[in-house]
Amino acid sequence: MALLIKKPIQILGGITINELYLRFFYSLDFGGKSVHVAVQKYVSSDAYHSNNDANSVKISGINDQYTINYDRGTDGVDLLAIIHDKISSILSTPKTQKIQKKDDSGNPVFDSKTNKPVFTENVIVPAFADPDEISIVDL
Repeated sequence: MALLIKKPIQILGGITINELYLRFFYSLDFGGKSVHVAVQKYVSSDAYHSNNDANSVKISGINDQYTINYDRGTDGVDLLAIIHDKISSILSTPKTQKIQKKDDSGNPVFDSKTNKPVFTENVIVPAFADPDEISIVDL
């Protein structure tokens, strides 16, 4: 199983590729509460299959490793499917930061009815890809 991301991606200082092939290697921690995932990135499935040791590439915006929370009772037992779903979600979700809203004078804004602070969410890192650009392949 692998993830295929279909979108223009810049690599190696300016070369554009139109797809990215991701393979995962994982281990479940001894307590069974998290999965450690190593991500290998390739310019295509063919690059992986011809020489996976030599052909992996670095891609800005995709970590080499992730630790994913895992609960067998809720997530199920198919770790490979869970990893693919969770990494797809991570790559298609922007990273945001919640900041308390301020008025034009720089003073914190409070809700007039509840008197609670008003927050706004700012995107600090855009999503790497849209959900429709990511698919599970090589089932």
